[in-house]
Amino acid sequence: MDEDRPLSKRRCAAMIAEGIYDPESKDGIDFCVDRCPYDYCVVMEYKAAATATREGKADMARRLRAHRVSVDDIVLILGVAQRTVHRWLKQ
Repeated sequence: MDEDRPLSKRRCAAMIAEGIYDPESKDGIDFCVDRCPYDYCVVMEYKAAATATREGKADMARRLRAHRVSVDDIVLILGVAQRTVHRWLKQ
């Protein structure tokens, strides 16, 4: 998948293999509607999964802190920056 492109311009592996460069073009839309091999849109599912992961990590940070786990340990457990953990705990 094209993770370096903006979400509206990302293509799945099937689109890339088919030679579709713009997913918002008529060819891109026709491909998604008629010939997509996936049961769901892997491009849009990726964004939803990434958001759910972030929200899950924030919730996990709050639960760990409630169990008196140090911020430094939360950083190591979740693999995020210390500033991120502080921001999550502040919310």
